[in-house]
Amino acid sequence: MKKQLKVETSARLAPKPEATVIDGSAILWVVHWRTKGTVQDYIDNFCHYVLEKTKFNYAYLVFDRYHDYSIKSGTRLARAGQFASRRHKLSLTTPLPPQKVALTFTENKVQLTEVICQQLVVASQDKALGHKVVITGKEPTPIEISKGMQRDRIDLRTTHEEADVIIVQQVVKIANEGAKSIRVTCDDTDVFVLLMYFYQTLGLSCVLTMESTGSERTLIDIGASVEKHKAIIPDLPGAHALTGCDTVAPCFGIGKARAIKALNSGNHLQALGEINSHIDDVVKEATSFMADCYGSTKRDNMSDIRVDVWSAKMARRKVTAAPELKTLPPTSEAFELNVQRAHIQTAIWIMDVSL
Repeated sequence: MKKQLKVETSARLAPKPEATVIDGSAILWVVHWRTKGTVQDYIDNFCHYVLEKTKFNYAYLVFDRYHDYSIKSGTRLARAGQFASRRHKLSLTTPLPPQKVALTFTENKVQLTEVICQQLVVASQDKALGHKVVITGKEPTPIEISKGMQRDRIDLRTTHEEADVIIVQQVVKIANEGAKSIRVTCDDTDVFVLLMYFYQTLGLSCVLTMESTGSERTLIDIGASVEKHKAIIPDLPGAHALTGCDTVAPCFGIGKARAIKALNSGNHLQALGEINSHIDDVVKEATSFMADCYGSTKRDNMSDIRVDVWSAKMARRKVTAAPELKTLPPTSEAFELNVQRAHIQTAIWIMDVSL
């Protein structure tokens, strides 16, 4: 979805940001990971990366949190895969385990990020930073280090689990404090969608750009992206969730391009994510939206849409075999369960981000 909607600008032409909000979980994969060394070696590299940012502007570092029985628990376990049983007890002197083992298994990643946050606080106090650094770890209240002094940022306190939401909260807070230019270092499509949504919803006017964690020379101009696609932005978080995200399974063959096309055709998902909406209304609206994605004229029942798509496939002249079941829409019962997940996820995303 980011690929279809983004409007890029040259990094050379963009104004210097007054603050940079960094997706810490993404940077974990970017910072040099030595094949032989200790956890301390990696943390030194990580701290250097973050503290370099403070030479030019304020740096806000945000990590994911890991709550028990989270909506993302299943996704995280699946990502761990073959590494799910490879638990390590990490300390500064521990030999550095393989990157995938440390970063794909939740227990290992939680230990690593906790040690990083502790060491980054120490490193920030020891060095004369050009600008402040704000660290958001597992505790609800972030810590700010400025001129060697540490203080709790009560105004940034949040119990949200997802870094995606926390990043957007902090961007909005920085913008409301008067920053004219803000940059977000992140590759996540969820963050891109939420930045567009709240940039328009809250009427932000600052220069907001998004940069890759890699070495690309272009930035995504959030304001220009909003201006180009402003008609569909109110429905964008719901469409993104419904067609597949970390917590919601996608329907086979229904990608983000089809979702955008359906939105541009006049379909809406305004009930999705609204906590006061009745679930029957949410399912009805989502069914109509997905029918358009499948190219079906049926609108009221996903099982009817499933039959309609089957009939259309079998009616083709050169068909030599029945279509694979995965290419068909889900049944109404299965689809309703998926809509419920999308409804919860969208509600988490679009709830009030003011702090």
